[in-house]
Amino acid sequence: MNGTDPRWIFDDVTAWVADLIDTLSDADWARPTPCDRFDVETLARHLVAVLDRTAVVFSGGDPTPLPRLAEGVATADLARAFRDRIPVTRATMTDTALTGTVVVPPGITVPGAVGVLRQSGEIAVHGWDLATARGASGGEPEEAAVAILAVADQIVPAGPDFRDDPQIPFERAVTPADDAAALERLANHYGRRSRPPVLTAGASS
Repeated sequence: MNGTDPRWIFDDVTAWVADLIDTLSDADWARPTPCDRFDVETLARHLVAVLDRTAVVFSGGDPTPLPRLAEGVATADLARAFRDRIPVTRATMTDTALTGTVVVPPGITVPGAVGVLRQSGEIAVHGWDLATARGASGGEPEEAAVAILAVADQIVPAGPDFRDDPQIPFERAVTPADDAAALERLANHYGRRSRPPVLTAGASS
């Protein structure tokens, strides 16, 4: 493919998230995250499942029926499970897949290149969730976030017709702070409140 090939975005985002998961300790698993459906452990399980679902997307299948959390993986093995799936998933992103169409959750057909951005965006925002839960910073894939932001309204529309659909797991977009960097702005687009209070109300760390 040419210079518009988006696969570098997937590479940058997954490498960053893999490093984040590698740093998780036993004390982190029960921490709340800005994604109020998941604590750190279940979010890590979801990220492993996202890679499984993404592999199905680019293999020509519909990932909608697949589990949203990785099953049969011990908590201690989640970091390895995520890292091991990256090259497997990446290999499904062939030139043919990117120039055709794919089905992304929840059953939406998009151009293959857009599908890479859609799936990478979800992984990036959940990486932001993990980093925020741990108070970690550094190494954020800001260039990738800029690229995803450029098509954010196409891959995850901000309008209520999309966000209020019960099948869509994203809250309405949040207005970013003037000084927000690209990854924070992307998280805001996906409905995350990135300035205090960030974590779910009533949650304990």
